[in-house]
Amino acid sequence: MRYYPPRYLFRRYELLRRVTGGDHFLEIGPGRLMLSVELLRHFRRGTLIDFSPGSLAFFAALGKADRDRLNLIVADFMEYSFEASFDAVIACEVLEHIRDESAFLGKIRGLLNPGGRLILSVPARKTLWSDHDEIAGHYRRYDRQEITDLLSRQDFKLIDIVAYGYPFINTLRMARIIQAKWQYAEKIGWSTERKTKESGSGQTGLLARSIGLLLNPVTVYPLCLISSLFNGRDRSEGYLVISEK
Repeated sequence: MRYYPPRYLFRRYELLRRVTGGDHFLEIGPGRLMLSVELLRHFRRGTLIDFSPGSLAFFAALGKADRDRLNLIVADFMEYSFEASFDAVIACEVLEHIRDESAFLGKIRGLLNPGGRLILSVPARKTLWSDHDEIAGHYRRYDRQEITDLLSRQDFKLIDIVAYGYPFINTLRMARIIQAKWQYAEKIGWSTERKTKESGSGQTGLLARSIGLLLNPVTVYPLCLISSLFNGRDRSEGYLVISEK
């Protein structure tokens, strides 16, 4: 049974119901490629870029039909020269790991087709900064107005911010903080790059498969419906951000 990170499941629900689709999408930092495959329901093809060579194993494990429609590039997004342009760029839990966020967003805008959409997810609310953010390689958390101003300066428009997953992901956050306290001494000395790579790796093994039996898109669906009632309130610890070029 596949392991779905609980926070991912709430983000996935809100993201997929807002995707407008198109011909070609770009996903930055696809991790285990779970969302990448689901995006193929809305796009004809996709390009994925991840700086971790570990993504190659996840790509190889996909079915042939999915591999034929996806192109995986192992490289640093900021250093790679793309030949294509895209109808949408998706970057979930990436921006907080980027030192020069303005340059990152500027490059994304240049890759989007006119009217193309940028979809981001970021950790919300600076007051929630914790040891977990440090060992995950985060440079920052975002307040609502801050992310709005940041995108506006890059000339993105129609900015919509969804405070997704409340109250459930806020409760799960406490488990991450407790785990971070156990791991802090080991991981605090790691490089930011190593922290980022580790934060993007999924869980495996018997425990992960057991959790997968309990938490998956079907079982979490009723909770997603409940959490969507709070989307417009600034209570969640995670934002989903949709904007347009």
